[in-house]
Amino acid sequence: MRINTFTIYQFGKLVNKTYEINRESLIVISGQNESGKTHVRYFLTYMLVGLTKQELERFNYQPNHFFGGELTIQCDDKVFTLYRTDKLNHQLLVKDEQENDIPMDVFSQYVQRVNREFFDRIFHFDVLSIQKEQTDSPEQLGDLLLSLSMSGTDAIERTEKKLKKALERLFKKAGTNPELNQQLKTLESMEKQLKELKEKESGYHVLEQDIKEIEKSIDQLHDDIDEVKQQLFFYQTYQQLYHIIENYQVANRYLLEHSKPHVKREINKADVIAWHEKKRDLLQQVSYQQQLIERKKEKIKDSQTRLGEASFYQFLSTINDHESYWREQHHIFLQTKTELDRVMTAIQDEKRNIGLQLDDEMVQQLALPKENVAELDTMTTLYKELDDDLTSKQAELELLLSEGDSLSYERHQLEEALLNDYERQDIEDAIESLKRKHDRAITPKQLLPVFSLASGVLIMTFIALYVMNSFQPFIIIGLMMVYMISLVSLIYVKQRPKVSAREVPTQQEENQLQHYYQVLTRDETAKRKRDELTRDWLIFTRDVEVKEKEIKKQKERKTHVSRNIDRFKGRYPFLSHVVEPRYSAVLASVYQLKCLLEEKATLITSLTLREEKLKQFKQSIIDQCDITEQTSMEGMLKLVRHQYDEHKHARERHTELTEELRGLEDEAQQIEATLMPVVDALAEAYDAYHVKDFEAFIAQHEKVIHYKEMIQQKSEMKQKLELRFSPRALKSIFSEPLINERLLKEYLDEHEDKKQRLDDAHMSIMKQLATLKAEKQQMESSTSYRDLHYQFQMKREAFNQQANEWLMYKISYEQLLKTKRLFQASMLPGILDKASEVFRAVTNNRYHSIDYDDVSKQLFVTHGQGQLVAMELSQGTLDQLVIAIRLGVAMVLNQSIDLPFIIDDSFVHFDEGRKKRLLDYLSQEQRQSFYFTTAPKERLTDYQVIDLEVE
Repeated sequence: MRINTFTIYQFGKLVNKTYEINRESLIVISGQNESGKTHVRYFLTYMLVGLTKQELERFNYQPNHFFGGELTIQCDDKVFTLYRTDKLNHQLLVKDEQENDIPMDVFSQYVQRVNREFFDRIFHFDVLSIQKEQTDSPEQLGDLLLSLSMSGTDAIERTEKKLKKALERLFKKAGTNPELNQQLKTLESMEKQLKELKEKESGYHVLEQDIKEIEKSIDQLHDDIDEVKQQLFFYQTYQQLYHIIENYQVANRYLLEHSKPHVKREINKADVIAWHEKKRDLLQQVSYQQQLIERKKEKIKDSQTRLGEASFYQFLSTINDHESYWREQHHIFLQTKTELDRVMTAIQDEKRNIGLQLDDEMVQQLALPKENVAELDTMTTLYKELDDDLTSKQAELELLLSEGDSLSYERHQLEEALLNDYERQDIEDAIESLKRKHDRAITPKQLLPVFSLASGVLIMTFIALYVMNSFQPFIIIGLMMVYMISLVSLIYVKQRPKVSAREVPTQQEENQLQHYYQVLTRDETAKRKRDELTRDWLIFTRDVEVKEKEIKKQKERKTHVSRNIDRFKGRYPFLSHVVEPRYSAVLASVYQLKCLLEEKATLITSLTLREEKLKQFKQSIIDQCDITEQTSMEGMLKLVRHQYDEHKHARERHTELTEELRGLEDEAQQIEATLMPVVDALAEAYDAYHVKDFEAFIAQHEKVIHYKEMIQQKSEMKQKLELRFSPRALKSIFSEPLINERLLKEYLDEHEDKKQRLDDAHMSIMKQLATLKAEKQQMESSTSYRDLHYQFQMKREAFNQQANEWLMYKISYEQLLKTKRLFQASMLPGILDKASEVFRAVTNNRYHSIDYDDVSKQLFVTHGQGQLVAMELSQGTLDQLVIAIRLGVAMVLNQSIDLPFIIDDSFVHFDEGRKKRLLDYLSQEQRQSFYFTTAPKERLTDYQVIDLEVE
């Protein structure tokens, strides 16, 4: 996936911004603080994976603009546009090149969707997260870097530390301080005490057996009581609902003795009575309406004689209805003539503007779509821009070559100061010889200060001894002997220079030695300067190569554009007579002339058709009406309108009479239509009840109503009984005859007595049970046993909870270690290979590879002199190692997730050389990277730079 353009409608302080991105993999977004880099970075994150609610509130504070924007991406040969706006509630909308909506499941086949946390951990880099991922403890650095290689962050390493700390806090196999160890020891002691207390009770088991037998008897007694209560409840309810049961059985007997009256369907009695009365009234209205219709027909016959021919009236009516149309046609005819004159004038002006002799027919036959005009205009503009840019780049190349000449001259000047190996060896031998000779020629002048100092010390010693009254003879004699020996030695040394005077170095030799040192110094300085010039020369050759490639590419584009312009000249030969800068202007004028000629032909055709149409219209009026050809269009229309009004009045009167007759007939039909349903309804009602007249219907209806009332009564009584009795009790009630009231009272008294006897027995046995339980409670509820048993239960519950917590941590920790082992065996080698590739590029091959030691659990790097573990690296190199591992994880683990890197000035602690090499590496990768920096764009000329300062 590659981002081609992104447009910001409104995002924070950025409003209506569009940024074009070329085909390069690395895009640098440059700007000082508060220039909008953070807004652009968060906008890209928002478009790709979305933002949290708090982040959206941070950037959505301008209500007068549409929040969000759009992002155009290319996946293989497909181009999609991604939209997120506040109108869409920040939902992602995807469209293709034809503006068709793309479903998310189809879009996911090209770009896999990820959540925000995954995107930040893998694809987002910033200097704070890189510094945070480094630890102060060198011993833990290996685990941290392994965590980085697994997930891109220190999450794995932090999780492992937390789990291990939690396990050690809860339990150790041979420990005493962990919480579970202490609790287990306490529980064992309490359980032993409980057993001792419980064994002291002798008859406890016998008492428990007696209690169980009594509880079993109580359960049986409960069953008997429940059965008696059910019987008692049945008879009590039967007595309360005695009247309802009696009514139910009366209704049931009636329904069994009488059959249901035979009717097709039931009819409301009131409806039949209303239909009978309405039929009588409607028959009277039909008779009166027939009399009115006969009188209206006689008036219509008198009006028929005053009407004229229908065809002539139809003609007048048609002319009158289309009067506005013909007026408009006449007006359009005049406007068309005026428009034709204007077009003719514009054609002449355009021909003079072109300045070429072009035939109208040839211009009209030209295949000249509007797109060709716009394309030629674009080509000429682009050709001029390319020519100007090529001139500028050639001037830059000339300036760069002049700098190369200066470098070459400086390198030539250095050759005089450089020594070869033989010259350097000779000079060093001569210096060594002079130094040995200089060391042998030590003059007595160098020894005089020493003896002067010794004489002073001797005098000070005499003074001190005098002060302390310690002038012993042997001390004075010893000091004098030392002084005499010193004087003899000084005199002897003074005589030695006379013998070896020829060994003292001359002034010429001293000058020669100084000259040798100056030559060696100039050689060392020249070597350093030569190294600097060599580095500058490599940079110069690379810049020249890049600039020559750009010039070559620019020339190819210019040639391609020139061929396209020549293609237009071949297609339109008249451009050969036009100077180059006016190609697009002349072609645009020819296109305008072609449009005018087409408009002229259209206007002439339209004018001819309208003129012929108006002639035919006038002739039709002359043929039908008494009008001369010299009459104007206005006069013709006025005469037609007058004759039409006269005929119209006569026909309107005839129409009014006809409408009145039709109204009377409609009223009669409505009355008959109203009567027919009533007659049909009565006939249907009589047929449904199998009767012939109204009186027979009333009698049959009364029978049906009474039968329905009995059915309703039976149903209501049954529903009331079902609410109070069980289905089994209802079955006996419906199947057996009604119980006598006296017998029912005897049943009630009998079950009341039985219930009382069972309650008394239950009370007695419950007292016996309470006595036995009190004895049992007295045996097992002593203060020591109860307190100890309660404490034991509480501590055991707390122990179980913490044991479950320890087991959860144990399983999680073992699973994490298993995952790390699987990762080291399967994916870690591939990630370290990719990270090593990045590390070599950043350090300019100073370090060769990154490896992991399974024994020491440490990451180490290999270089020319050996190996270094990660904790021995400098802070700057460690930053580069973390970056390399982060990039390795993102490139290996997420090859199926094609999303760009977003790097927020993460290389701020790199020196310029390493930063440049890392940026070059990212620019050569297939994956797109966005690098946000405060560095000015003048330092980043090798990449595409979006400068936010000029916005």
